Amino acid sequence: TYLKYYLNSLDNGKMNQDSQELVKLYHYLQEVQKEYIMLLSPSIDDIMDYEFDIKKLKSDYTIKSFTDPLSSIKWAMNNSVKILIIDSNIQGSNLKKYLDVYHHNLLSRAKIIILGQIDENTKKRYDIIEQLATNISPYLMAKSIKHIIELSVNN
Repeated sequence: TYLKYYLNSLDNGKMNQDSQELVKLYHYLQEVQKEYIMLLSPSIDDIMDYEFDIKKLKSDYTIKSFTDPLSSIKWAMNNSVKILIIDSNIQGSNLKKYLDVYHHNLLSRAKIIILGQIDENTKKRYDIIEQLATNISPYLMAKSIKHIIELSVNN
């Protein structure tokens, strides 16, 4: 915040080299601070529908989608995932194995939403906050995500 105020007080035309470096640092910090909604589903059509309705409900959500579990883990290791939405029918892995790898390799703890069936032990073990039907409408899923984000901001 202080850096932002300081940079806003400067005249852009008269910035010295140090001030220009601070501008670069500020932009870098904004990128690093970004929190994402990560969506993992085997269906590209479902992903597009979900992304469209999430953006329609609140356009400032940053969504990153994957069909490949391994790619999603690699990406999440370098980014801050606020909400993780996983279709229980993910490809190339089962859900429990994916959640194990996710929890052991990532520092940030995302709020997890499962689309589909999951047993109660797994739900408790990974602190899954919401379980939705696989065939849920994208609009209802987006409303659920908005509610979860609003709760986390208020707490």
